[in-house]
This record gives sequence, structure tokens and C-alpha cells, in this order.
Amino acid sequence: MRVYKIKDAYVRNEHIDIDKTFTSRVEAINYMFDYYNNHYIYNVELEEEYAQGNKHNIHYVISQDNSFNVVRCGR
Repeated sequence: MRVYKIKDAYVRNEHIDIDKTFTSRVEAINYMFDYYNNHYIYNVELEEEYAQGNKHNIHYVISQDNSFNVVRCGR
């Protein structure tokens, strides 16, 4: 079973730890979009995405101060 985790998340340029696993990459991304909305960052749109190191570690940029990585772990 594949498991996804959020790694290196930044909200307003502050590093946050998300200790949660997800069953899909989309679920992890939606969780972060909700997290931003709950912390008064509205109109969240993905500006850029790119692989970091390999295709299982994707970095998502929302703005200069807000970004996160979703990493696939397990099998």
C-alpha cells in the first residue's frame, strides 16, 4: 500500500510539521489547501510544481512564503 506524507511545509515562511499520512497525493494536497484556508490564507492556487530528487518527492509552490512537499513512502 502506498502512503503519502507532507514534508517541509511552510506557512508564511515558517516551517510546520504535519504528522499525518494520506492514501493519495491528491488527498495530501487538498489537506494543505484546507490548512492554508484555515490559517487565513485565501485564494490558494498552485503556482509551480516540480520533482525534488525523484518523481516521488514533489514540491508544490503556492507563493513565495507558502509551499510544501508531498512524498510517497511505503509500497
